[in-house]
Order: sequence, then C-alpha cells, then structure tokens
Amino acid sequence: MTDPYACLRASSICVAGWSILFCLIQYAVLGWQVSYVRGLTWEYENRQVPFNHGLDGFAARFPGLYALYTETPERRRVNALFTIVVICLGLNFIHLFASISLLYGTIKRSPAAIWPWFCSVIPNIMLTTAYAVLWWSGDVFNEQLTMSVAEFIMSIGINAVAFAIVLFYYFRLSGTLTSTNPAGFESRPESRHMSRPPSQKGYRRHDPHYRSSSKERPFFADWQLNDGQRQEYAKGTVPPWRTQWEPVPPKPFVRQYRDSKRKYERQSRSKERMKNKSLSPSRPVSRPQSRTQYRCIPLAYHPDEYQRMRSRSANQLYQQNYRRQTDI
Repeated sequence: MTDPYACLRASSICVAGWSILFCLIQYAVLGWQVSYVRGLTWEYENRQVPFNHGLDGFAARFPGLYALYTETPERRRVNALFTIVVICLGLNFIHLFASISLLYGTIKRSPAAIWPWFCSVIPNIMLTTAYAVLWWSGDVFNEQLTMSVAEFIMSIGINAVAFAIVLFYYFRLSGTLTSTNPAGFESRPESRHMSRPPSQKGYRRHDPHYRSSSKERPFFADWQLNDGQRQEYAKGTVPPWRTQWEPVPPKPFVRQYRDSKRKYERQSRSKERMKNKSLSPSRPVSRPQSRTQYRCIPLAYHPDEYQRMRSRSANQLYQQNYRRQTDI
C-alpha cells in the first residue's frame, strides 16, 4: 500500500514555512489597516451631531450623551472593523510562535509541538474572513477592495487547505490515520479472489470449531488459521495483500513499540527487585580493604549463618574462634 506519510511530512514542512511568511505579511497589512480604520473612526467622531442638530445643557455638560442616537450603520461597521483588526494583530503574534513550533514538530515528528498551531490558525482564519466580508458589506473601492480580496483568498483558499494537510499529518503521527486494508481492496474486481486481511471480522463464521464467545481461543488465531473462505497458498508464499505493505515500518510506530518494550522491561525489573527485597540484606556488605578496617565493622555475617540471615559482631566471632583453639 502506498504510504502518504512522506508526502504529508513534506507538505506540512511547506505549510509551516508558508505560515511563518503569512505572519510577516499580516504584520504589514494589519498594521496598515489599524492606522487606516482608526482614521475612519476619528473622522466619524468629528461628524457627530446631536439628534436635535444643536447643543443643549445636558450635551455640553456630559459629552457623548447622545452618541447612541447619532451612531449610523457606517460608524457601527467601522467600530466593528477596528475591533476585529486589533484582535487579528494580537492573534498574529501568537500565530508566529505557533508556526515556528509547527516547523519544529514537523521536522522532529513530534505531535506535541504541532497541536498548538491548530489553536491559533482556526481563529485566525475565522477573524480574517470576517474582516474581509465586513468590508464588502459597505462601499469599498481601490486598495481596500484589493486588500479584502487578498485576505479572503489567503484565509479560505490557502490557510484552510493548509489546515487540512497538517491535520492529516497530525493524525498520521498520532497513529489515528491508519488502516489494515490494502489500497483499493474493496474497489478492485481482482481483489475479490485475494486472501482476506486478518483484520476483517466474520470470515470464520462458518467454522463449527470456532465460537466467538469462547475464552480459550488463542489471541492470534485469526492470523494463522485458514477456513476455506481464504485462498490457500503454498508454504513460504506471501499472499498478495501482504506484499502491498512496505517492509520497513514507520518510525513513529517503531519508536512507540520500543518505548513500550522498555517500559515493560523496567516494570518487570522493578517487580523482581521488590520481590527479592526481603531475601537480601538492606545494605550490601562491603569488602574490607585492611585488617584494621575489618575490626571497625560493627556487624559481620558468618558464612555458615548467612543463609539464615543471622548476624554476629566481630568480637563474638573472634572469641568463638579463640575458644575452639583453646579447647583443642
């Protein structure tokens, strides 16, 4: 089966490079838009006129008292544009670091460094698209029309496709996007005469010796038995559906298998150590380097009583040997 892992990895690296370039472009475009929309906001503020076309005592004493009544649809649109563009500019700063993390995680095959990019690209696509569409809700001409169309194309036409590519690559790294069926196994007519993959359930339903509720059946029985619904092959011949997989497994699965094996060995050694802890002394007996050091040892293990875990002091051992010599 053709593995798309290499293609997804190369595409994700290109997406990470484009995402970093997109952040730099957005700094220039959004900085210009903040200045432009702020100028429009000030312009509408200078045009503010009370509802009675004049100033009264309350309006003179409390500036902005009648602002709600004088707010036109254009002014509300400009206020919304200013709010969205400021949020986009702040979000773009976070998206730059997430894109650098995406580049690192794609090269090092680390899913933990990839998923933060999803948290920044999704709101970036939504807010940038909303900003462009909000410009189209009113009269827009010249450079603002060009800017809004470019933002819409970059957010929907490029970033949305890039999001799908990185999402597939993330699922491939995490082991979610996998399949045991060969490529086109159900669609090709000639595949009906092939041996079925062992992952398909129910191909042994006509076997009278097989019971699905039996608990004594071996775990890998489906991989080894052949019940007539699968074609028979000579010993040593590999079925066609097995030759479609690559001989070398993917690196993430090899790494996961190696880590799980090391973890199992470490746990088994720990259990063995805890099991034999009661059969061994609390501290290993150090070999004395000299006779004076041997006399300073508070406890010494007698070779005859070592198995029974009884300890005697050095003076008791010395006196016992001396008594044996005097008795002779």
